[in-house]
Order: sequence, then structure tokens, then C-alpha cells
Amino acid sequence: MEVSYEDPCKSIIEEEMKKVENIYENLMKRKGVLNTRQNLPGGDYLSKTYLGSIIKLKNQIMCDTTLPEDTGREMICCLSHLGILHEALDINYLMNVEHVVQFLNKKYVEENQQPDRLIAIERRLLNLGKDLIRTFRKQTNIKPNPNLRLIEEKLQELYSESGKESLGMIFVQTRATAKSLAEYLNEKLEGIEIPVKPFIGSKSSETSDGLSETEKKELLEDFRSHKIKLLVATSVGSEGIDVPECNIVMKYNYSGNEINIIQMRGRTRKAGGQAIYISDQSVLRRDLVSMEKAAVMHRALDELKQKGKDEIRAMILTEQKNDLKHQEDQERKLRELQNQKKRGFFKLVCATCKETEINGDNIKLYKQNHHVAAEGAFLDRVKKEDIKEEKINQMIRKSIIYCKKCPQKLGKIFLIHDLEVPLLKIDAFLCKEGDKLRKYKIGNLFHILLMRSVTKIWKLYSQS
Repeated sequence: MEVSYEDPCKSIIEEEMKKVENIYENLMKRKGVLNTRQNLPGGDYLSKTYLGSIIKLKNQIMCDTTLPEDTGREMICCLSHLGILHEALDINYLMNVEHVVQFLNKKYVEENQQPDRLIAIERRLLNLGKDLIRTFRKQTNIKPNPNLRLIEEKLQELYSESGKESLGMIFVQTRATAKSLAEYLNEKLEGIEIPVKPFIGSKSSETSDGLSETEKKELLEDFRSHKIKLLVATSVGSEGIDVPECNIVMKYNYSGNEINIIQMRGRTRKAGGQAIYISDQSVLRRDLVSMEKAAVMHRALDELKQKGKDEIRAMILTEQKNDLKHQEDQERKLRELQNQKKRGFFKLVCATCKETEINGDNIKLYKQNHHVAAEGAFLDRVKKEDIKEEKINQMIRKSIIYCKKCPQKLGKIFLIHDLEVPLLKIDAFLCKEGDKLRKYKIGNLFHILLMRSVTKIWKLYSQS
């Protein structure tokens, strides 16, 4: 079933979120925070991705030792406020305006009884929250959300058909909505004796209050023993919970991936179990894609069940080898790309006149000492002085190389397999990186000069 409710106060909450985002961005500018990793995520305020990005950003700021303590506290305060408004937006979309007011009143009034302990920005955001509550209370002639009535009627119908001993789960996106919807349904279904409780994650979350592990275990025991007939759960309700008697599953504008689809399908294993979707069109489209992926996974599992252990082991080994080869290929391409950037960026210039140049494409490190081998084309830019030939190992020393612009001695020419190879002394050069000149450092130079072969000369030279 499709949600078709015109959200009356969505624009009010989104405007409030934009105000807080502006406060956060102005704070970063005023405090000189230049780390782009701490920029706000942007995008759809109602999406799970937005809330996930806010939580991740808070964790990054808490771990950032370069930020002054007061700056970090102010930034986290803004992000916490955005998290509260995200949950208010979700409640507003799926519940009634009075439920939004109840949630905001708890966050900005009941949980803030000592405003004198707050810093300036916390007081400012607290006042914005209270102003938002007053704005909502002024809203009149807002029709109730018809989807709440739809859920209530559908649950009454399902429990009437399958019996009051049936167990059900409703999945929603946020903890705040789970708690608000559970409270609403507990009141509405009291007449047919269907106790309802919220089932949410642990108290370590950055959003609403959570349940301890003990509370979650006790809640599940009450559910299995039918003391509680209906749970309103976030994604934690789809992970590793085994209640075979559960035969009613409802998703209220809840979008999950293919793994969630498979896990939720496992919640309705009992014969005659039913799964109900109440979502807007965009969520339904995402779920259809996830359902198709889940179907593909099921078909793959069915095919695996028909194969023997040895065949499966061989398939896994082949896939691992292919994955490893793919990873090695990707790493090799990345290294080549990095080397290409280094070669185009790195140059050596004559240490005396600063003019005669040789770039990274034309040089190779020679046996990790203070010399580099250059391509023959480099000889067109220097002067040569022949000397008495002298054999050194498999090479013949033939000439001395000087800079054309000054008397700086740059290196020598050797004959290797009848080819002239310039061997340059790199302390006769300066390293040029962009517009900067500096003396070379062996440790820094090695990783720049140790590159793949660039010429036939170098290939022959490296074999000697």
C-alpha cells in the first residue's frame, strides 16, 4: 500500500535544519576550521544516509585532536540538533503533528532543566527548538495522518483473522518514530488486548534513548511468551532474532537492502504469515530493486545446495584467485598512475646555473648510489670531453659531461653494449618540484627515480 499523506509541517522543519546548517558553517569559518571532512553532507534531510553522515561527522570531530575543545563542542552541538530535527521530520511524515510536539518537548524542555550550564551556542539552539514547538502548536486545521488509521485498521483485521495469539512486528526508520508509534498503537489496540512495545538499539546511539542488552533480552522473552503481541522496531529487529511464532510483519515507509529483505522474510516463517508494506512511491521502488536482488541471492543459494562440497570448495578457490588477481591489477594500475604523475612533476636542474634540465621520464637510479642513468637525448643539452677509455666491470668510461651554460661537471659517459649511456652525479643537480628548488635527499629521491624502464638503453644497461 502506498503512503499518500501531504506532510503539513515538513517545510517548517527543513527551514529550521537550514538555519542550523548555516550556524555550523559560519562557526567553521569563524574558527578557521578548514578540514573538508567535517563539512555537512547535504542531500535529503529525511534519508537514512543524511542521519548516518551526521553521526559519522560527530565521531570524526570527537576524535580530532587538532580542534580546540570549545570548537569541537560547538560543532557537535549543531550536529546533535540536526539529528533531533531529522527524527522530528520522520515523525512528522509518518505520525501526527501532536506527536512531533511531544518529541520536541521532551528533547528541548524535559531534558534541558539546567540551561545555566549551557554554552552560548547550546542556549541559542535550545531557544530555536522551543520556538519550533510554539510554531507547531499554532498550527490549526491540520488533518490527522490517514496512514495511522490505515495501520490501526489493518492490524485489527490481521489479529482478528489470525487470532489474538498472533505476534507481529512493524519496521520503521528511526527510534523516535518507533517509540511514538508504539505508544500510539498501544493506546488504540488496548481494546483488543494487543500490548505494543518499541524495540530499538542500544543506548550508545547518537540519536534517541536506546535499550540496554538486558532490556532487549527481557523484551524478546516477553514477545516469545506472548506477553507482548506487537513490536515496533528499527533495523535492529531484523538482525539475528528468531521468533518462529511471528506471523505478521509490516513495513511503514521503511527501506532496507536485499539482506534486510531476506532477514525480514525470516520473521514470517509461520504458515499463513503476512508481510504488509505501507510506503511512499520512492521507498516502494527501492524495495522492489532490493526484493529482486534478494530473489537472485535465493536462486544462487538453491543452486549451491545441489552441488557437492568439493565442487563448492573449487568454486570458492577460483573466485578467491580471481578477486586477488583483480585486486593486484587495480593496485598495479594505481602505482603506474602515481609514477606517471611523479615523472611529469620531478626534474633535475644544474646546481650552478639552474638551467640545464633533465626530467623524471629520462632518468633511472643506478644501483642505489649517488648516480642516475640518463637517456641519450640528454647529450644534446650538454658538453662532452673525451678522456682515455677505462674499463670498469662490463662498462667502458669514455667521456666527461659538463653543463653547456657553465663549467659544472655533471657526470660521465660509459659504453654499455656499444651504446653510450650518460651516468650523472646527482649532487651536481638540484631537485625541481614545481617552482621550488632544493638539494636532493637520497631517501626522497629513490622512490621517485625507481621507475619502470623507459628506453631500450636502460633495459640493456640494467642487464649488465
